[in-house]
Amino acid sequence: MKRTQAIELPEEEIAQQKEWMREFAALENRPHTYCVVTYGCQMNAHDSETLEGMLAQMGMTPAESREKADFVIFNTCCVRDNAQRRALGNVVWLKELKKTHPELMVAVCGCMMQQQDVAEKLMGTFPFVKIVFGTNNMNELPAMLYTALMQKKRVLNVRQSSISSS
Repeated sequence: MKRTQAIELPEEEIAQQKEWMREFAALENRPHTYCVVTYGCQMNAHDSETLEGMLAQMGMTPAESREKADFVIFNTCCVRDNAQRRALGNVVWLKELKKTHPELMVAVCGCMMQQQDVAEKLMGTFPFVKIVFGTNNMNELPAMLYTALMQKKRVLNVRQSSISSS
């Protein structure tokens, strides 16, 4: 998946996501700590930094470890097979952690999830994963997190880019 161009978001989309951030931050019964686990390439590392910045704007702080986080995001890679296997193996591990930490929210994102069939299979196989989204939907994390929390429903958000690239 080629991702060499920056994505420009319309101003109204940026404003809407900032509103979701404010609403999420105002909630009392929300995740307060996060852990972003990155698998794959340098682009995934960059995307993870972006996600961490968004989570910080939503009033969350980094956890000491995955085990102590209220919200864990796995940022996956579809290019490197080892990264893909490690990511899925660790998602399974979180199933066990949820038994002792039932309020834990789990999300899986990245270019591996940008593949519709892979994302749907993950949602079907791992019912404890609350949010699955692709690289083209990263900017919508605040709305997805708010929806998953407030409506107590799972969110699958994978679409091809409809946003103009520069």
